[in-house]
Amino acid sequence: MTNRCILRSIVLTAMLVVSAHTAAVIVYVSPNGNDAWSGMYDKPNLDKSNGPLATLTAARDVIRKLQAGEPNETPVRVIIADGLYTMTQTLELTAEDSGQPQKPVVYQAAAGAKPIFSGGVAVTDWQPHQDGIWKAQLSEVTNGTWYFEQLFVDGRRAVRARTPNEFYHYMQSVRETRMENDRAVQTIKLHPDTTAALAGIDPKALKDIQMVAYHKWDVTRKFLRDLDASRNAMRIEGGLMKSWNPMTADTPFFFENAMAFLDTPGEWFLARNGWLYYKPLPGENMAKVQVIAPRLEQFITFKGNAAAKQIVEHIQFKGLAFEHGQYLSGPEGFEPAQAAVQIGAAIHADGAQNILFEDCRIAHIGTYAMWFRDACCKCTVRRCHLTDTGAGGIKIGSTNIAANLADQTSHILVDNNILHSMGYLFPCAVGVWIGHSPDNIITHNEIADLYYSAVSVGWRWGYEHSPAKRNRIDYNYLHHIGYGVLSDMGAVYTLGPSEGTTVNHNVIHDVYAYSYGGWGLYTDEGSSNIELAYNLVYRTKTGGFHQHYGKDNHIHNNIFIDSELAQLQASRVEEHLSFTFDKNIIYFEKGALLNGPWDRVQVQMDNNCYFRADGGTFDFAGKTFAQWQKLGRDEHSVIADPKFADIAKLDGKLAPDSPAFKLGFKAFKADDAGVYGPMDWVKLARSIPVKSLKIAPPPPPVAIDEDFEDYTPGAAPAAENHVENKGDAIVITADTAAAGKQCLKIQDAAGLSQRYNPHLVYPCNYPSGTADCSFDLKIADGCEIVIEGRDYNKPPYQTGPNLSIRDGQLHIPGKPPVALPNDTWIHFDIRLMLEQQRWSITCTPAGQSPQRVENMPMLSEHFHALQWVGFISNADKATAFYLDNFKLFHKITE
Repeated sequence: MTNRCILRSIVLTAMLVVSAHTAAVIVYVSPNGNDAWSGMYDKPNLDKSNGPLATLTAARDVIRKLQAGEPNETPVRVIIADGLYTMTQTLELTAEDSGQPQKPVVYQAAAGAKPIFSGGVAVTDWQPHQDGIWKAQLSEVTNGTWYFEQLFVDGRRAVRARTPNEFYHYMQSVRETRMENDRAVQTIKLHPDTTAALAGIDPKALKDIQMVAYHKWDVTRKFLRDLDASRNAMRIEGGLMKSWNPMTADTPFFFENAMAFLDTPGEWFLARNGWLYYKPLPGENMAKVQVIAPRLEQFITFKGNAAAKQIVEHIQFKGLAFEHGQYLSGPEGFEPAQAAVQIGAAIHADGAQNILFEDCRIAHIGTYAMWFRDACCKCTVRRCHLTDTGAGGIKIGSTNIAANLADQTSHILVDNNILHSMGYLFPCAVGVWIGHSPDNIITHNEIADLYYSAVSVGWRWGYEHSPAKRNRIDYNYLHHIGYGVLSDMGAVYTLGPSEGTTVNHNVIHDVYAYSYGGWGLYTDEGSSNIELAYNLVYRTKTGGFHQHYGKDNHIHNNIFIDSELAQLQASRVEEHLSFTFDKNIIYFEKGALLNGPWDRVQVQMDNNCYFRADGGTFDFAGKTFAQWQKLGRDEHSVIADPKFADIAKLDGKLAPDSPAFKLGFKAFKADDAGVYGPMDWVKLARSIPVKSLKIAPPPPPVAIDEDFEDYTPGAAPAAENHVENKGDAIVITADTAAAGKQCLKIQDAAGLSQRYNPHLVYPCNYPSGTADCSFDLKIADGCEIVIEGRDYNKPPYQTGPNLSIRDGQLHIPGKPPVALPNDTWIHFDIRLMLEQQRWSITCTPAGQSPQRVENMPMLSEHFHALQWVGFISNADKATAFYLDNFKLFHKITE
C-alpha cells in the first residue's frame, strides 16, 4: 500500500457524507498530513478522497486555488482529524477566502474528533536545580528570538514568580514628573518591607521586574526603571497618569518576574540566559507533566476592507480548539485603560460578515479571546467555551465612532456560550465588551470567575451621540465577579445613550469589589433609555442596582436580595427624569436600603415591595416610609414579606399569595438564564470552578509629606485630582510658595458641571489612634473652600473634621467664624483623636498669633476612621487658592 493510501485511511472516518445530488470540495487536515500534498487537490478530484494536509493555512491555500477565477458554486469543507496541531503562523483570511450564502466554507472537526491548535511549544528535558526547583534550557531565549510571560502546566496556568505570594504591597506615596511628549516618571515611595523584597537583586535583573498595580477600575503594569533602596523609592516611566484615576498612596501592587520571588510551588521564572525555572506542585512528576510555553499570539485574523468592498464572509469554524496564545509586554508595559480595551484578541476580525464560531474552545491565552472590531456584521459565536484568558472574552466594535456606516460593527450574536476564568494578566478586562456598536444580542451565556464587569455596553461618558443602541443583554447567568481585586464594577455595566437596549432576565450574584462599586446592575455616566427588568440579583457588595447618572431608564420587575452595604444607589442629581423604579422586590438582612441623594434625584418610584428580614428599621433617604410617600415616592409600595417559596434556594420563586403580585409584579423563571442544550453542555457550565473570596488585609497607614518641590511646574500632584478641564485645574506652580520654590495651585472656574470640582483627595487608612495633619494655605478674594476628613466604612460616607473658608472667614460647625487674611500664607495644624471622636485645630496666619479650637466633635457620630482627606473648591467663579507643605501622620494609641 502506498504512503498516500495509508494516510488516506487515517482520515476515512473524518470524511463528510455528501448527498448524491450535491458535490462538495472536501479538504482534509491531519496531524499526520503533509502540506506538500496540496497539489493533489484539483478540479477533477473534487469527489475523491485526497491526502490530508498538516495546517489550516495549507487548507486555505488549496481552497483559494480551487476557487481561483470564479465564484464558489460548491460547498467547501475542511475536515480536521483528532490530535494536537502546533500552529506557527496565523491563519489569515481575506475576501478571496469567502464562501457563498448557502454554501459557506466550513472548517470543522471530524465526527467525534476534538482537534487542538496550539500556539505554544512543549518544554522538555527538565533537570533538578535546587530547593525543589527544576530547570530547562531554551536556546531561542538565549539568542533573543523568543521570550514569554505565561506558562501552562498540565492545562493549568502556572504563576509567574511574584511577591508577595498573596495580596499586595501598598504604595506610600506617588510623585509624577512630567517630561516631553506627555511622558512622565513616577517616583513611588515604598514601605521598608517592600524595599527589602527587592534586596540583593542585580540592577540589570531589576529592569525585568514588572510592577502590577490595581487602582480603582484600572491596572498598570510597568517595568522598574530603578530602585533607590536608601530612600525606599522606586521609579517607573511611561505615560502620564490619568487625573481621574492615578496611582496614589495606598494603591495595592505586587512585583513579578525575578528568581528571588520563586519560592512557592506552582511558580516559574524565565531568565534572559535561557533557563526556565519551575517549582512543581506536590505530586507533580517533571518527567511526565506537559509544560507548554506560548509563541503565537493570534490564531485567526479576518482581513476585510469595507471601504474597498472586500468583505470576508460566509466562513464557519466548528468543533475546534485554540490554545496557548502569547502576550508579550512591550517596553512601556501596560498603560491603564478601562476594560483593557487596547489588548488584542486570539481571533481578530475586520470587515467580516456572516462568520460563525460554533462548539469551539479558546483557552490558555494572554489576550481577549475574540474581537469583532471594525465593519463586522451578522457574525455568530454559539456554544463556545472561552476560558483562562489573560484579558477577557469577546469584544464587539471599537472605541471610535465609525465615520461611515459601512465601517460600523453591528448585529453580532453571542449566544449560549461559557466564558470563565478570565483577566489573569489584565483583571480590568470584561467577559463581553460592546463599544460603539448597535443591535448586538448577548443571550444565554454563563460568564463567571473574573475580576471586573461581566458585560460592558457603550463607550460614551455623557449624553452625546452613541451608536451603542438596541443591544440585548438578556438571559445571562453572571456570577463570581470582582473577588475584591478592583473597584467600580457591575455585572452589567452600561455607558451613554442606549435607546432600545435591554438588560432583562439575567441572574447575577456574588459581585464583590475591592473598595467601592460592586454592583449587580450599573448604569454609569449618561446611560439612557435602557430597560432593566426580570433580573434576579443577590449577594453583591455595594448594591443590586446603581445609577451614577443617566436619563429615562426603566428598572422594573427585578428581585434584589442581600447586598452587603446598601441595596440601591443613585448618585447624581439632575433636572430630567433619571429613571423609573417600579414593581421590584427588595429583600435584605443587613446594610442600608438606599445610598445617595434619593430624595433629590428625579425618579419615579412605585409599586415596590420592600422587606428587611432581620426586623430592622427602614431609612428612606433619612425619612420614614410615611414621610417618603408624602414626597410622592412609592405611594402604592409596601413594606411586606414578599413570601419567597424558599428563600434559601435564591431562585426568586414566590408563594401564590405574595403581596408583590398585587402590586403588578410578574413571576419569572430564573433558571431560564444561562446556557441551554445538551446535558453535557449544561453540566460543563455548572462545573465552572470559582474561587473563594479572600479579603485583602487593610494597607498599613501611610505617612504623607508633600512639599511639591520634586515636580515640573504645570504637572498634577500625586493625589486624586478631580478636574473638568473647563478652566479649572490642579497644578504645581512656582508663582508662590510657603517654603521652597513651588506649591500647589487649585484653580476654580464658573459654569462647571459639579460645583465641588475641582477637588483634591489624599486617600489614607487610619483606623484608630491619632492623626496629625498640617498644611499651609494662601487664599484669595472669592475663594470657597471645604476641607474635611471622611470615613467610608458606613455608606455613603461619614464626615469627621469639617472646616470651610468663605468670605474671608474660617467656619467650623458650632463655632464662631475666624477672620483670615487674603494673599497671606496661613498655617493649619489639625489633630484627630479617633477613639474619642474629637478633633482640634490651630490656625496661624503668617506674622500673627495662633488661634486654637479644641475638643470638637466629629460632624458625624458614625465617623470612626480617617480614610480620605479632601480639599474642595466650591466657588462658581474664576478664583484660586494655594496649598503647600501638606503632612499627614498616624500614631497608634499606646
